[in-house]
Amino acid sequence: MKKLFIILIGCCIFAGCTEYKVKKLYEQGQNYEKQFEWDKAVETYNIILKSYPKSQIAPQAQLDMAQCKEKIDKIDKLINETDKLLNSKKYESAIKNMEDILKLGIQHSKRDTIERNLDLTKLNLADEYYSKKGNKNKTKAFTLFKELAEKGYSYAQYSVGFMLQNGQGT
Repeated sequence: MKKLFIILIGCCIFAGCTEYKVKKLYEQGQNYEKQFEWDKAVETYNIILKSYPKSQIAPQAQLDMAQCKEKIDKIDKLINETDKLLNSKKYESAIKNMEDILKLGIQHSKRDTIERNLDLTKLNLADEYYSKKGNKNKTKAFTLFKELAEKGYSYAQYSVGFMLQNGQGT
């Protein structure tokens, strides 16, 4: 009887430790999501599902993993589409895709790259607008150049000054 009681206490302690480990792993996965590190979050949730499939947290980990994978797939698809759009000089659509990528959330190192590419694409679009005839296009060009000039792009700053001096797009 005493032996059975000790075994039961040991099982309860072990089960409690297991749930604690699963909870900590789940929290780690959540932290990866907050940092937009979708791949690491998926790996962490996968550990929970493989190592602790009967835990209380496993169903939620499965759901969260599926949502992370969906975001990864959307981002990959948007990046591929954006590359094609940029190669065909469809800047407006490429800008929309890059803005959508930023809305989905990506980790900071990649975010900086996307934001820089977004700005450079806006510069290309502003140049394209500027080279077209008509005041409407000059106004669009001026608006984009001004936005980028405020971010410190010297070419955009020059273009704003040039357009102001010549009364274009204002």
